[in-house]
Amino acid sequence: MNTLRISMLWKRPATLLLFVATLALVVAACEGDPTPTNTSVPPTNTPTAVPTNTATPRPTNTPTRVPTATPTPTPVPARLGTEEVRTSLTEVPFAGSSVVWVYGSGFEPGQEVQILIMDKTGVLADITSGLTSVFPLIANEQGAWATKWTIGRFTTSAVEGQYSLTIVDALDFDVLATAPIALCAPTRAEGAAIPNFCSK
Repeated sequence: MNTLRISMLWKRPATLLLFVATLALVVAACEGDPTPTNTSVPPTNTPTAVPTNTATPRPTNTPTRVPTATPTPTPVPARLGTEEVRTSLTEVPFAGSSVVWVYGSGFEPGQEVQILIMDKTGVLADITSGLTSVFPLIANEQGAWATKWTIGRFTTSAVEGQYSLTIVDALDFDVLATAPIALCAPTRAEGAAIPNFCSK
């Protein structure tokens, strides 16, 4: 039957031409781009990073150290080597009311000194501030000074004996001069021995 229809087409050229054109359209339609299919792709859920609350450090109030001025050291007068000290009495009655004048010379002008004496315990006692008439004891422009020492309460911390007045620099306690002094009992029992540093 199909062979008969094809043979009849050859006998009708117009019909054959229409058939070929129709066949070409069908072939062209079959060879075209296929209709795209909508394939749904499931979305990927990418987790969103949650920002962390980073604590901002609070500034600490650190006190600023204020530099302190370095104190200027007080110059210490050099020892001249000419310092001398003497007393109005070399033999003093060992009584609270006894008075001795102490004189110094050859010191640096403006130099402050102290008078020390060793008590019966072997400790050097400063008699300048409490038992002498001048305090502070400072050499004048001639390098001299003088003060009156009232034996007073020193009798309670000493005994009859031979002592040394020691003059020291008030700043560094450098020994500048010394002077001997004898503290002798004002009275003695009859026949009592007399120390060799006392006259009676």
